[in-house]
Amino acid sequence: MLKVKIVQSDKGQVILLPDKLKTKREELDIRASEDFFILSPTEDPWLPVKQVVGTFPEDFMNDRKQPSWDEVTERESF
Repeated sequence: MLKVKIVQSDKGQVILLPDKLKTKREELDIRASEDFFILSPTEDPWLPVKQVVGTFPEDFMNDRKQPSWDEVTERESF
């Protein structure tokens, strides 16, 4: 797991990404739920999903036990 630094600036807080996560983008969308953050491309938030669709092996998640909707509890939305 990579760690990031959060520093104070005159306009708020800045998240410093490690070199391994460097991006050429100048802007990202961010969603937050308490202290949980998700960054995604501004122009297409589904881009990461589209990039991996079709890359999983045939037997991916064959053993998964999907609960019925009756078993799913209410969740907090983002």
